[in-house]
Order: sequence, then C-alpha cells, then structure tokens
Amino acid sequence: MARLRAGTEGDIAVFGSSSLTVTLLEQGLLDELRILLHPVVLGGGRSLFAGLKDRLDLAAGAVTAFRSGNVLLRYRPCGPAGNR
Repeated sequence: MARLRAGTEGDIAVFGSSSLTVTLLEQGLLDELRILLHPVVLGGGRSLFAGLKDRLDLAAGAVTAFRSGNVLLRYRPCGPAGNR
C-alpha cells in the first residue's frame, strides 16, 4: 500500500469497505475520512469501524449538507493519544 501511495499522483479513494478502512487506519495510511451520512433509522446494523483495535482520535473537518438530507462529514486521523 505504501508503494502504491508513493507512486500515485492525486487521491486514492476507498468506497464501502469498513474492514479495509479499519486496516488502513491502523497502518496510518489514511489522510482523510469522508463519511456520507444518509439519515435513515434502521434499529440495527454493523459498526462503521468494527474491528478497530485501539482508540483513534479524529479531527473534524468540513461538513457539507445536501438538499437530499445527506451530510458529507470529513475527518483527519490524529492517532492514538496524538501520536501521528
């Protein structure tokens, strides 16, 4: 992954894989998280960060609200206890 990141110009996006996202977060390979929130109450489901082993602090970034009711949230990983 580090070789791909070093040899690629621009952004690399991951869509819809919470397990891959957790792995990349744990390896310190994500610069930004963009979470598109669609307001629906289901009463159950899977955690977005299921499997994350350690606490990971996130710094809030820009928020974009759409007329549809969807909200795009941006976060930057700070690392456990500010170690990043």
